[in-house]
Order: sequence, then structure tokens, then C-alpha cells
Amino acid sequence: MTALAVIDVCGYVLPAAELLYERAVGPLRGHWPELGDRLALTLPTPGIGDWNSCYTRFVSNADIGLAADGSPATPSPLPMPVAQRRDFLEARILHDNARGRLRALEALGIDMQVLHPASGLDTLTDLGTAAGALLFNAYNSYVTGYCEKGLKQLKAVLQLHPLATEWAGSELGWWGAHPAVAGVTVHLPASVPADSAELAEVCETVAKAGLTLFHRAGSSAASWTPPAFLSFLRSQKLPDRYPDLTVALVGWPEEKLAEWAPDLWQWPTGTGRVLAAVGSPHSLPGRENAALWASNFPFDAPDLAERIEAIRKTGFGTAGAERILANRMPASSAVSPPVSVAFSA
Repeated sequence: MTALAVIDVCGYVLPAAELLYERAVGPLRGHWPELGDRLALTLPTPGIGDWNSCYTRFVSNADIGLAADGSPATPSPLPMPVAQRRDFLEARILHDNARGRLRALEALGIDMQVLHPASGLDTLTDLGTAAGALLFNAYNSYVTGYCEKGLKQLKAVLQLHPLATEWAGSELGWWGAHPAVAGVTVHLPASVPADSAELAEVCETVAKAGLTLFHRAGSSAASWTPPAFLSFLRSQKLPDRYPDLTVALVGWPEEKLAEWAPDLWQWPTGTGRVLAAVGSPHSLPGRENAALWASNFPFDAPDLAERIEAIRKTGFGTAGAERILANRMPASSAVSPPVSVAFSA
């Protein structure tokens, strides 16, 4: 019998600003002195693989007071409450200890993990188009380099600025074919209007590249809910012009996805689809040897290892085997129809 493969589509990294500086190209380093007013000293959070001493992070406009000279170090906002500290996690797996993450994934029984940026990257669109795009470029360089420590186990989601149209094309030309890349997130702040020509051009660039669009809760303003984003894509006729286009919804509450369901899955017939990556493990039709879900590692519930062990021992059980998935990504039977997803594991 083939061993069960466990694929997690939502793990997090949290690179310190120091690591982005290391990856910065020349023009960004020229911006760095002015960006210093946006860097806050940050306390490490114990038990989640954070840095082992204070480090710096970018802050949003609302928190800019935390970056004032002489401000004390403050905790970093995290994507969700940390349910329980995990002292077995090595320091810096959220930052630059990829091999430590690989050891943690092996211990938990996770065979592959797709990486997203935690808080800190989502503020970069506040910094203006040029500086924001250059910082996203530094992150894309950082996360693909991180994944190179284990290309079979680690996959990256690239981050794009919604207004940097020419840069988006060159960014995907440079990174899009990297073996670590699983897809792209286009950041959607409130300042981007619903009829933005620049956003339409950036999304079309992603569609042309044949990459999955990851619409993640932390990268979107309240106005850019999944129904609003998908309505925007339909208004630009992108699903019709690019029938393989797939959108993966990551980090959205399952109950909200159920509420939005009538507006989410109105998608043209084709190989591309909209899917929701949620916290419940599911299996693949015709592939009893694969389990997939979104864990939010290392900010997950404390029973993750036990859940994975139970799935490996018992499979999905008689009731849990609703075969609603195709290819490589998870969807919730409560809110989503069967899907076909363009994602290569």
C-alpha cells in the first residue's frame, strides 16, 4: 500500500525586516533610510519558532507610533491566536531556519507545506508603489531561497503589488518558473478601487503565467472579501479568457465561506475553479493516499500531530471520505462543489 501523503496548503513564515534587507536589490537599499520610520522593534513570541531575540518588522499606518525612536519592543501581531506554545519547535523556523522547519514537519507527519507571509508583509502596500514592490521582490527572493532547502517539502506563494503593473510582469518572468512556486497573492488594500485598471492588469499577468491566485484574508482589506474579488475577476472576463485560472481562498473562516457560497462558485466551465482551503483534512477522489488541508502552522491548534497520526492510521473513515477534491488542493464539502485545481506538488 502506498503511504499517505499529507499536504498542508497554509503554513506561515514571518521574516524579520533584517532578512528582507539582505535580499534587497540596489534600489530598495536606497529607500531604506526613509523606511526606517516604519520599523518597530519586536519581541519574540515563545514556542512558535520565532527569532530568539528582538528583531524589526514593518508596521501599518495605524501602528506607526510603535516605530518612533525610543519605543519599547512590542509583540508581533500573529495571524491567529497561538493555541499553545510548542517548545519542540526550533528557534527561527519562522525566519531563516528552513532545516528546522523541515525537521518539525517530519515530526508532525506533514510531507509538503505551502508557505505564506504572516503579519508584516501585509502592511507593505502602505509604503507606496515603488518601495512596496521592491520589498515584495525582496520577500519573493527570501521565500524561494527558504524553500530551496527542501524543494520537495516546501512551496512558496509569491507576493505582488496591485499597482506595479510592469514590475509584476518582470517579477513573474523571474520567479514564476521557480520549482518552489505554487502560486501568487496580489495584495488588496482599501485604497485599490473596484475598477482598478492596474489591478486588472496584474491579475491578468498571473493568469497568463498559469499560476494559482491565492486570495488570503490577511492580504485583503475588509472591502475585498472573496465575493468582491471574484466579482472583480468576472467583471474583467478573466475566467472566460483564461479558462485554466484557479483561485484558492486561504485563511477565511469556514462559516463565512458557507455564507458567501452562492456568490463564490459561479465560475465558467473549464479546468480552472475556485476552491476554499480550510482546516479539515480531506482526501482526493481516486487518490486514497493523499490528505490535504490548511493548518496555519505554527499557529495551529495543539492537536495537529494527533490529527495527522489518526488520519494515517485510520484513513478518512466511513463518513469522512466525501471525495470532493481533484488534483492537489483542499476544499470543504460544506461550502464547495467538486473542484479541479492547477497546482503542482
